[in-house]
Amino acid sequence: SVPMHRVADLQAYQRINHFPAMLELSRKDRFARNLQRMQKVAAEHYDFFPRTWILPSQSVTFATHFRAQRKRGGPRENYIVKPSNGSMGRGIFLLRTPADIPADNHVVVQRYLADPFLIDGFKFDLRVYVLVTSCDPLRIFLYRDGLARFSTTRYAAPGDDNIDDSFMHLTNYSINKNSATFRADGSGCGDDGSKRTLQAVMRWLRDHGHDDEKVWTDMTDVIIKTLLVGQPFLAHCRRCCRCRLFRPRQAALLRGRRGQGCDGGGCSARPAVCRCRTASGVAQPRARASRWWRWRVSH
Repeated sequence: SVPMHRVADLQAYQRINHFPAMLELSRKDRFARNLQRMQKVAAEHYDFFPRTWILPSQSVTFATHFRAQRKRGGPRENYIVKPSNGSMGRGIFLLRTPADIPADNHVVVQRYLADPFLIDGFKFDLRVYVLVTSCDPLRIFLYRDGLARFSTTRYAAPGDDNIDDSFMHLTNYSINKNSATFRADGSGCGDDGSKRTLQAVMRWLRDHGHDDEKVWTDMTDVIIKTLLVGQPFLAHCRRCCRCRLFRPRQAALLRGRRGQGCDGGGCSARPAVCRCRTASGVAQPRARASRWWRWRVSH
């Protein structure tokens, strides 16, 4: 995330390719906490992410859930553990009991979606690219193409014999490119292999009887709601950058020089032009029940 003072010091002709406070979306623990807050006030709209716990702060809640699930009986739940500030699939693993989580680690634990939608027997996710040109008001543009990242081992429900198989359960390219069964695109058009274009997947869905326009509409809905989670933080930091609230000495100089203060909504001593832009990737796996889930935002 770009420091606020860098944005505040930009000249009128300068632009920067990040917003302050983007960590509220791109860092897994902060993003999970923001999603949980939104779910409390709009549960019917924020049901597109799996049950999530932030450890160690929610360790007791997770242990209570696990004991209650074991007491009810039935199929055992599987969980996926991700480092709070990780990337490229590093440190991600599946587990069945809380005892397998290293103590004092800052991680995010989610209920694992054990019945994903498959293409040719392989698990996959879609990375859709979003351009944010303004945060107040929020203005976003979706690119109609993107990436589809596939696992390299045919999927089977997690069990004792395959729960540690990263090539089966994870779709990260940085992991699967090292698999002996990784397939490069043979067509040269992104239509085949372990890494394909979004449009290639849309064509596959259309050819197999799925409504690809509804798929795009559903994904768009999830993306908009995802970015709305971070909009208040982005807008607040932008207003602070405009009036330099985080630098009291400079704010006082501005007031003395221009005779204007901050009204809490942005200082008129600073231009209202938004100088920040950011291009983000939103990874979305699809469940068997024909719904899209949001897993992460990268920028």
